Amino acid sequence: MKKFLVLVLCLISALCVCTSCNNNNRGKRKIVIGTMLQPGSPILEFIEDEFILNKVQKFLNNELLKNVKQAEIYHEYEFEYKKDNTEYHGIIDLMLEYENNIDIIDFKLKNVSDENYVKQLNGYKNYIEEISNKTVNIYLYSIIDETMNQII
Repeated sequence: MKKFLVLVLCLISALCVCTSCNNNNRGKRKIVIGTMLQPGSPILEFIEDEFILNKVQKFLNNELLKNVKQAEIYHEYEFEYKKDNTEYHGIIDLMLEYENNIDIIDFKLKNVSDENYVKQLNGYKNYIEEISNKTVNIYLYSIIDETMNQII
């Protein structure tokens, strides 16, 4: 289990460098893309475990990330809101905000077919669409299977 936690952290670390958030974005951690996404990136050289390195590289080569340099990237985007007297709270693993749309990616170890995950992501989607007025696409990424599944 510890390896999989490291794997997820490596996926995130390979994508970005965290910067501190400003007061207007409480709960958000804005991410700045540097040279981390370039092939042969130095960060990948520090990953000695071949299994983890392969998983990170597969994720970074996913078609969904081809235009990631044009995105504002948020990791662990936390939010709370109230609707119809019900309080909601969520933490989005990875959110890529482009000029006209937003992609939300939720990392799962293996099983991406659980209906609870679909419900969770639709909640994220509804909230983000409401506050951004942009089209939101939602995805489940299976780390073990290396698959990106769009939820429609």
